[in-house]
Amino acid sequence: MKVLFINPIVRYFDEPRHVPLGILQIISVLERDHKWVNFQLYDANAHRVDNVVEGKTEGLDEVLKSDEFDVVAIGGLITAYNYIKHVIKRVKEIQPHVRIVAGGGFYTPIPNEMMDFLPEIDFGVVGEAYIVFPELLKALKNNEDGSDVKGIVYRKDGNVKFSNPQELISDMDWLPFPAYKYAPLDIYFKNSGIVLSEAAMNSKKRLDACFSLSCPFLCRFCWDLGITSNYEMKQKDGKIEFPGGRPGKNSVIRHHSPQYIARYIEHLRKNFLDVTSDENGRGIGHPIDFISWLDENIVAHDAQNRFTWLAEVKEELWRKDLIPECIKRGVPHDPSFCDGPHHGGTSHAGVVNQKQLKVLKDIGFTYLDYGLEHWDRKILKSIGKGATAESNKRAIKWTIESGIRPIPNQIIMFPDETWDTLNTMLEVWEETGIVNRPFICTPYPGSEWFMTYRDYIVEQYGGNLENFIADLEDATKVTALLTRKFTPAEAVGIQNIMADAAISGDFDNAKRLLAISRKMKESQLVSN
Repeated sequence: MKVLFINPIVRYFDEPRHVPLGILQIISVLERDHKWVNFQLYDANAHRVDNVVEGKTEGLDEVLKSDEFDVVAIGGLITAYNYIKHVIKRVKEIQPHVRIVAGGGFYTPIPNEMMDFLPEIDFGVVGEAYIVFPELLKALKNNEDGSDVKGIVYRKDGNVKFSNPQELISDMDWLPFPAYKYAPLDIYFKNSGIVLSEAAMNSKKRLDACFSLSCPFLCRFCWDLGITSNYEMKQKDGKIEFPGGRPGKNSVIRHHSPQYIARYIEHLRKNFLDVTSDENGRGIGHPIDFISWLDENIVAHDAQNRFTWLAEVKEELWRKDLIPECIKRGVPHDPSFCDGPHHGGTSHAGVVNQKQLKVLKDIGFTYLDYGLEHWDRKILKSIGKGATAESNKRAIKWTIESGIRPIPNQIIMFPDETWDTLNTMLEVWEETGIVNRPFICTPYPGSEWFMTYRDYIVEQYGGNLENFIADLEDATKVTALLTRKFTPAEAVGIQNIMADAAISGDFDNAKRLLAISRKMKESQLVSN
């Protein structure tokens, strides 16, 4: 059986920076356990031959005309929807016999709708693709319809049906390392630098990794849907049903062992020395010097393990001499004698503590990405994350003191946003200096707020959900709003006012502009 994996283009206006980690891990499972499967990866995101805006697929066409495939598998973020839609139509035009299997972030939150939007999709994988996808391939090889495979959305008698949920993998060490060797690493290494810390920015060879699948929180603008830890998917009337509510004690803790993580990092350090990192062929002999942890929430997962997991990881990395030289010497990072590996990842301000930050520093962490979200007490409570303004301030202070750079992500235009809550954010910015260009809250499919405000979201797109999906594109522009108090134009204007204040430090001017805008709007409401 021949399978073609397609990694869609993400953020077509930017350079390719992140390897398709999920696809590479599925490939590694096939390579280890299902040798009867022949696979090929077309990494459209890396090569950028296809043109998303103009709808051209020259690179894909070349691949499809070079061989006959039995299955084409495609997955990715929902922000890649436009490319995915065009690509699967083209696949069916060139190879109409092929079975198209979809999965990942664009598909899992709204599988029934995606089967409607994209009639070319034959099967959808929901849940543990590492198990589900090989089982589906086996069924197709035996000319079965796939209905007996758990975790499959399929078509039968003109209807879309869901088989049954696939249980979560309990022992994550069962997973082999992702098959990085099949990705065009020279392209990704050329774009290694990310402006999150000095070591990350100056990285010559950075790779992504994921060592845990667990998050005890369920921020109402975020989603999980059973693919990591929080929810149990159920079948109702032949379709997937996602129960709502916060997971609490039902959250499943899943992580790789410290020994596995040490072997993984050792593998990264030793096995990619022969790959270049720029177009001039430089980088030969240089090891992976930075590892981006894509874990949902490193410190919250550690807290679930009673703050033992990261300490054990640190002990194992030190034992195997996988610690940056600058950390071992206790001096600032200097690339003249230190080639990593350094690390960075996500964190939660509500649970991080000073002892844990010391452990992360001793491992080689240089930044932690904090979702601070907002500073207004009411909004923080409505998000459902459990953080407070006080815990946010404390976490940033402690992180700076530890020598790790905090990345303070903040968001505006929540459902309860008002002129007063915006001023609260500016006041805390002035007090603390914790500033950034705020994102505008986007109700991504699968989040609790998407389900709650779905009718209002669709209303903003003339009653057409697919138009909203197509508009998500790059995950940065304003799309549907959750608040009725501000228009899209006002939201962007306010975002720009606050972004200017974050750069200039002129918070009084930002407050003045907000006051003028508020007065003008109130006058318009009175006149109407």
